[in-house]
Amino acid sequence: MSDASKYIEIQGVEQTFKTKKGNFPALRDINLTVAKGEFVTLIGHSGCGKSTLLNLIAGLTVPTNGVLLCADKEIAGPGPERAVVFQNHSLLPGSPVSRTSTSLSNACSRPPRPRRNSRSAPTPHWPWWASHPPRRNDPARFPAA
Repeated sequence: MSDASKYIEIQGVEQTFKTKKGNFPALRDINLTVAKGEFVTLIGHSGCGKSTLLNLIAGLTVPTNGVLLCADKEIAGPGPERAVVFQNHSLLPGSPVSRTSTSLSNACSRPPRPRRNSRSAPTPHWPWWASHPPRRNDPARFPAA
């Protein structure tokens, strides 16, 4: 990849967290180059460091070792040219998954339509043809094959 096409560059990045059992190496020797406009997907099992790397790129955390560059400038904190969508806010606070999905589906669905019998007039905002089925011989709606 040419230097001109590099937008995000990760060079030898390492991230270590201190735990009760000692240091935990979350990331070791990560090298990655992303061009401007390129779409990259991070895939891996839970706990493999995907979010840790994204937090580093977003400037939310500082690496233990290595360099992160965006447009040839070191990433030293959050900036308007980078953003992250947090994964842990996908559930409504204090709700289990089943209640959250039901609440979201209810919030996104339309209210039920009022029932009407066949003798009632069509709703005024409907188009004029809504209550009149098209004629089979109407050339505007059914052009010749």
